[in-house]
Amino acid sequence: MTRHPRASMAMALLLCSVLLPAGACGGASPPELMSTGEQGAWACSFPEQAKDIESAVTVISVYVGADGSPRSVRVLSDPGYGFGQAAARCAMTKRFRPAQDEHGTPIVAWSPLITIHYTR
Repeated sequence: MTRHPRASMAMALLLCSVLLPAGACGGASPPELMSTGEQGAWACSFPEQAKDIESAVTVISVYVGADGSPRSVRVLSDPGYGFGQAAARCAMTKRFRPAQDEHGTPIVAWSPLITIHYTR
């Protein structure tokens, strides 16, 4: 099986950013959410199916383009009741600072894990 070099780099960057301390990824940096203020950066709306649920936690990773736009979302932990889909829709509305390779060139990459807390 042939792997695309950019896809391999994106996966390596995700693993590095999740498993190693900050700054340990050989000069490369993972994507990060652009600042939208301390409160409300991940103020995702509750799904309609969760009208009787008071709180939930969803974990996602976002595939971010070199331009900082989200390309796709992986839901890694979904409590059900539509929270995973709601988190994915919410992530697709965000703007990210793209990952950079060791030369500072923007590249496509998976974000580190993002935990979204839903609380009424």
